[in-house]
Amino acid sequence: VNLVIPESRYSFRAGYVNYNGIQEMIIFGGEMDGDIFGDMWSLDLMSQEWTPFIPPLLPQARYNHSFIETWQNHFVMFGGVGGNSLGFYNDIWE
Repeated sequence: VNLVIPESRYSFRAGYVNYNGIQEMIIFGGEMDGDIFGDMWSLDLMSQEWTPFIPPLLPQARYNHSFIETWQNHFVMFGGVGGNSLGFYNDIWE
């Protein structure tokens, strides 16, 4: 049993992936008690095990962003609130 889990948080975003029969939920970002998260995690929906998901490049930490699956297990993320000087992001990530 994998005991690695993401820290508790709210205002994160999640998406569903079905890759070669492996069903996963991917989460990114969120906040908890003033801490803003910029990590990404994958939950295997069959085994219920969490794994840190580390792509080559991650956006800055944020919460309340938009996060949608577009095609073939690709996600697009827009905006959010974070730690930059303006407080709000106006960027797009795929």
